[in-house]
Amino acid sequence: RTPPRPGCAADDSLEISNLKPFSLTVSVTRNGAPFACVLQLCLVTDDDQAIPPFLTEEDRRFPLLLGPDKAPTEAPPVEVPDTGVAVVKLQLGLKALSSKVHDRRFKLLVALNVPPETLKESPNLTVFSPCFKGITRLRPTAEEKRRRPAHAPPSEGGLEQQQQQLYMLARRLQQIEEDNADLRRRVMALEGSGVAAARGTKRPAED
Repeated sequence: RTPPRPGCAADDSLEISNLKPFSLTVSVTRNGAPFACVLQLCLVTDDDQAIPPFLTEEDRRFPLLLGPDKAPTEAPPVEVPDTGVAVVKLQLGLKALSSKVHDRRFKLLVALNVPPETLKESPNLTVFSPCFKGITRLRPTAEEKRRRPAHAPPSEGGLEQQQQQLYMLARRLQQIEEDNADLRRRVMALEGSGVAAARGTKRPAED
């Protein structure tokens, strides 16, 4: 278990899988009354550090937080209606894993969609979610273990792991295709230089 860090409760054991969507409920009030506004969401570490510096250049290509449509882009701003309450469906990005940030936990930074200078001057315009560990596959609960048939064969990872393996296989195939394309370009370049060299050394015709 990851030791608690500043900003996280010592008994915080929440875990979120990046293979499953989760819901975040946000309530906004102004002078005690519901307030309609637009919020922005950001994933940070439990000690308020930005995540990209921890990641490799390749991992930074992946969004850290996906919106309700699971599009390969960062989660869009959230519109809070006149009721002052919004329920947002989110999902952690493929590389949003605690193992990628030295086993730190994550938390969601929820802030009013205003310029950064305004947020610095008014800290009450931001709030953090409880801390959680970003993982790939959730461990089965005691209740789920009890429900599992006694004759059921050992799980090989289930659908979630298969999806992860298929994704990694697709990425690997894409990398192989890119490497092959690069190799073909190099071969063509070498062939071109060979033809040029042959033309340059052609013996003149004798009189």
